[in-house]
Amino acid sequence: MSQDVSELLARYVSNTDRNVYTITNLPEEVIAVIFAYVSRSPASFRDNLVHLLADQELADVTPLPEDAATSRRVARASEQAQKFHEKWVVGYGHSSVAEHGVVHIGIERISRLASAALELSNPFLSFTEYSQRYQRPQRDRFVLPKELDRWPVQRETLESLQHLTFDAYERIEEGLFGYFAATNPPRANEDDGAYRRRIGRLGFEDARYVLTLAVETNLGMTANGRALRDGLIRLLGDPHQEVRSLAESLEAEASTVLPTLLRHIVPPPGRPALTGSRTAGAAGAAVCLLSATGEGSPDPCQEALTLLLGSAGHSAGVEPGEISLASYQTLFQARSEYDLIPDEAQQVSYRFRLQISEAAWHQLLRHVRRVNFVVSPPGVEAGVVVPQSIRQAGLEPLFRATVRAAEKAHAEIGAVSAEAAHYAVTNAHRRSLEASLTLAEMAHLVRVRGAANAQWEIRELVQAMAAEVDRVHPGLLAPLVGARA
Repeated sequence: MSQDVSELLARYVSNTDRNVYTITNLPEEVIAVIFAYVSRSPASFRDNLVHLLADQELADVTPLPEDAATSRRVARASEQAQKFHEKWVVGYGHSSVAEHGVVHIGIERISRLASAALELSNPFLSFTEYSQRYQRPQRDRFVLPKELDRWPVQRETLESLQHLTFDAYERIEEGLFGYFAATNPPRANEDDGAYRRRIGRLGFEDARYVLTLAVETNLGMTANGRALRDGLIRLLGDPHQEVRSLAESLEAEASTVLPTLLRHIVPPPGRPALTGSRTAGAAGAAVCLLSATGEGSPDPCQEALTLLLGSAGHSAGVEPGEISLASYQTLFQARSEYDLIPDEAQQVSYRFRLQISEAAWHQLLRHVRRVNFVVSPPGVEAGVVVPQSIRQAGLEPLFRATVRAAEKAHAEIGAVSAEAAHYAVTNAHRRSLEASLTLAEMAHLVRVRGAANAQWEIRELVQAMAAEVDRVHPGLLAPLVGARA
């Protein structure tokens, strides 16, 4: 990076040479666009920002130089704000005030394992992440955990595994390109370039199943001070050294923007991993409904309707004797998938046990914010999900051989460090978890991940969950989903 570019960037980022940095002095919508780039672009946030600056896209928002009087006023205001927060946030414990302090952070070159821990740390943090569905990961971009610094043989095993899995990724991607080209003809008016990009993305989507959790990713995060503080405490209690180091970097960089709102961040007392101590277990059903509102009553659906129509029905003039599915549909029928889901739908809840691939778990985690998860650590005991396209393209033997190599490496590394072994788990390996969610969140899932353009595994998962909801509460879900645009 040239000196001129570095000086230009320094106006907007807290540092120009580390993997965690805050982004400031830009309009909120510009920051949103820069973060959105990460899902489709291999470039870093700083690189995308430089590109916009070079194209004069941000010429009108470049910070103006301040005179001495203005600088003194800004310093005075900052000092007064710090005193206020010291009194009310730190001194009086009004931590809700910290929710109004917001920070935008670019996070680069962390493992997929660490990104999942970060996204799980607090439901009020907002993320945009690099998408392996749309981009080809780079061969040498993976994380070797510090836990293996004492074990050079096992460290070499993990490093060799990364090259082996990327070799398999490239071969599977090439094979899938040919398979999809033969089975997906060009669309009407689709030029050759657009066609090849579309077919290529289909290959990316399924070839990534052989990559491991050590592969690097980038994220953009927006956080309010309270959510970030609580999330950092959880991350400092994570069993993985990479995650704990990430928490320390996040605290240091965020403190440049929120110096008094990030207080009392200390590691939690020793306890089992916060994501749960259960193991993955043997392979089982992908979706199992463990409990639902009204379970055990003669008519669970009527129990749910009574809750849903209790307050809403009273305000709409529905008498208790008129509580029915027809009344519910009249009151709650969404006109489209963009309608707000009524608050009453929070009154009905479900608890699922799921066994899904790491690939699907990352998608599920990123696209729900009101679901409570209890998650097993990554493992290889529950088997793998094999994309149908890989079977149909004759690539399953290569896929299986790669998975076996990962499982062998997992066992070897696990003999010296259980935490380091997690980096050898592939995107194909199943993760076991429990998810507690409401009817409202279930409708949101169906809207965003049950749609035809959703990735096939997450779509099938959501459809299976919806089928279980329909089984126990027939007719309650569909009105909240709304018609597709």
